[in-house]
Amino acid sequence: MIPNSTHSGEKNTETGRITHLAPEGVFWYNILMSANRIQHRMRHVCAWLTVCTGTAFVALMAYGATGSHDDGLNEELAARLLPAHMRGQVLWKTIKAEDITKGASVPPHVNVIFHMPYDMQNVTRKTLFGDKGRTVRYWGYCFPDSFKEEDLKKKIGILPGYVFLSELEQTNIQKKLQDERRSEFTTLRSYTEDILNEAESVRGKIRHQKEVFRAGDTCYLMTEEVLPIGVDEDRDGLNTKLEQELGTLNYDSDSDDDGILDGVEYFGQGTSPVRRDTDGDGIIDSIEDKNKNGRLDPGETSPVSWDTDRDGLCDGYCLVDYSIRTQYSAPKDYVPNFVNKIFWEDKNLNGIVDDEETDPLNVDSDGDGVLDDQEFYQCHLAQEKVC
Repeated sequence: MIPNSTHSGEKNTETGRITHLAPEGVFWYNILMSANRIQHRMRHVCAWLTVCTGTAFVALMAYGATGSHDDGLNEELAARLLPAHMRGQVLWKTIKAEDITKGASVPPHVNVIFHMPYDMQNVTRKTLFGDKGRTVRYWGYCFPDSFKEEDLKKKIGILPGYVFLSELEQTNIQKKLQDERRSEFTTLRSYTEDILNEAESVRGKIRHQKEVFRAGDTCYLMTEEVLPIGVDEDRDGLNTKLEQELGTLNYDSDSDDDGILDGVEYFGQGTSPVRRDTDGDGIIDSIEDKNKNGRLDPGETSPVSWDTDRDGLCDGYCLVDYSIRTQYSAPKDYVPNFVNKIFWEDKNLNGIVDDEETDPLNVDSDGDGVLDDQEFYQCHLAQEKVC
């Protein structure tokens, strides 16, 4: 309000101010008019700022939505547009059916969705992921074939689909459950009948449910290390990704034709699936591994060690240069000397101890107290025809 004044005044048409008022009235009137003009201008400024800000935001969103610029810039822009609590989330990746057929790698710490080919044979979890579950923690979930209510009722568990876990993940979960259930009993605590009879329910617990993957399955996967994923067309236990890495044939279950499946060689004793004689002792791997199971059983020589009984003599028929064994066996008609030497126990490479042969599983084949290698050297020093 303008203070009361006994003087009247006239309004100046050019300035809009009252000129003929008492001095205090003129002062307060001019203050109010100035404030009104400042408020009006501020409204115009705020309106223009709103329009400019909205236009810039729309342009920024349009720029982020286009794919014509570099992917790195796109990701950086997308990260900045996200709210602070959503930045740094785990990425997603889709592995298509054709990628699994050819063989692919599953990246670690990424949400992965993969689709099994429709033209494949059933494959076990171990083969699908290269049998890495013993040393790598991973877990996943396969969506159900049908979401009909009557089909979902048949499924027991907290999810309508099927959970699969690596062996290492299963071990960790079991250990955690055991730790949770373990409690020290003491008579100092007051146990009621209800507590003593309480049984923990297993419903709702995450547990392994799926071991075989079928054509057309769609699944989610998370792993903490890289996994090789692929199908097994030749049924040798190696998926297509591992076949690529090892150089084996994905259409031939025994790439080196030594009589042992490629997968059994790789996952067993570690024999080479691309070399018939892994240890170079002249004896084919399948002759040493007689039952072809990938394990060193009693009565078998080792296909990954050229001297199973450690007596200094080769299990088969080996050429040695200056006491350093080469990677290849000597021909049968090779004449030994003291520069290029041949050590043998099984001269005809048949895996059987024949006459005039020493036993590659016994350091003293004849039991006379003299080791086989000593007798071998003495025989050559005496220049005998048969040693």
